[in-house]
Amino acid sequence: MVTPSHVARLRWNFANVGNAPGGGFRDLTFPITVHEMDPLDRGWYFAMQWRWSNASAYPMAYTGLQPRADGTCFTPFSLFGKGGEVVDTERCKGGADFGDGITCNNVPGIRDFRLGRRYLLTVDQDADDERLHRGWVTDETTGLSAATGAWRIPAGHGGVTGYHVGFLEYYRALASCEQLPYARVTYGRPYSTSGAKTGQLEDPAERADKPCAGKSGFRWVRNPDGSVTVEVGHRRRTRPTPPPAPRPRVEVAVNVTVGGLPRPPLRAQPAGHDPGGGSPDPAAELVDPPPTSRRTTTP
Repeated sequence: MVTPSHVARLRWNFANVGNAPGGGFRDLTFPITVHEMDPLDRGWYFAMQWRWSNASAYPMAYTGLQPRADGTCFTPFSLFGKGGEVVDTERCKGGADFGDGITCNNVPGIRDFRLGRRYLLTVDQDADDERLHRGWVTDETTGLSAATGAWRIPAGHGGVTGYHVGFLEYYRALASCEQLPYARVTYGRPYSTSGAKTGQLEDPAERADKPCAGKSGFRWVRNPDGSVTVEVGHRRRTRPTPPPAPRPRVEVAVNVTVGGLPRPPLRAQPAGHDPGGGSPDPAAELVDPPPTSRRTTTP
């Protein structure tokens, strides 16, 4: 048996626009579109990580998409490191990956998940309490938002840094790497309304230090808007099972509260820094990266 773990990763940064403002960003949004999964089932996690301007390695946090076969999608919003405080007790609990931290993944963030739609995953630092951070996921097609969690970090860590890494992880055990399920996903350029900046994505790379290196089917292409589409895994030999019928649409009010705290108004993407009106579904052939783009260091 083999657990593929982090199959590929890609770094993001704001070096193209002078990095983060002094003290760090007060919000960040990561656009992600899952175009295909074969089969559409639990196992894949498409994520983006970040940390804070006055912190070293920890605390660190991530958010992302974990689609499920029943048409829902879990949207983890998790903190790693000591000293965190749970705010949203409905969605969050203490502990992260069997260590210190907070995991917000108790309920699906998206109850009507659709392949091909762009989802915006946002972390907001409270204007009056820099320790307080809230997570949100927005369906760009419908404009509906849902909370993904809320917690406080230890004091003195400042705002969010302007660089870190994202990844594609398969967390279930398989008989062999040849059974790694197929997925195709686009990571959009991250953006922030604090400073009105849109960042950039570096070339993605297969994780050479993981069990399925060289056997994961990893390919990628950069799109005209600066987003990156990554293809991993292997299609099944039989005809794929169609996705489940969509559930009745669940209206989510934008003024919901998280831990008794109202959701701040949705912020529009900064004018003049538009990474694209929607994630593309490119027909161009995906390409392998040059050997120099493959990195072996861990995130």
